[in-house]
Amino acid sequence: MLVFQLIHAALAFVILVVVPVSLVSSIVAVAKKKWKAGSYFGTAFIASLLLYITSGFESYCFIFPSIDTRYAEGFSEKAFAQVRVGMTKGEVLSLLGAPLGDAFAQASSQWTFSQDGKCTWADWAWLGRTIVFRDDRVVEKISRVWYD
Repeated sequence: MLVFQLIHAALAFVILVVVPVSLVSSIVAVAKKKWKAGSYFGTAFIASLLLYITSGFESYCFIFPSIDTRYAEGFSEKAFAQVRVGMTKGEVLSLLGAPLGDAFAQASSQWTFSQDGKCTWADWAWLGRTIVFRDDRVVEKISRVWYD
């Protein structure tokens, strides 16, 4: 698990720091007619961008964790934190608003309040927020990071 966290952190550093810094540095070097430095920075830009794109790993964004998370209208992390085991569906609705999805499995149902796909320019990990009900009462609150 630690290895994957390190890989994700390194890739986040590449896409958030190395790519933009090398791009700006190459533009500045070319503008100052420093062709050799411009070619080095340009090569670093292309290499780091290709590394990120081809890595196949979805990175966790430490700066903005919900960068790729779409939430249900009316949802807030503060309200989600207030949900407690035993609450009714009505109480959850008044706190969080309508869920994005409702799944049924045997005697329980799950309301999902988040999903992947908010970020259009990169694929980041997203924050899953789900409430599980049994007999119309909260039995579990699931909060996790999805790498998919």
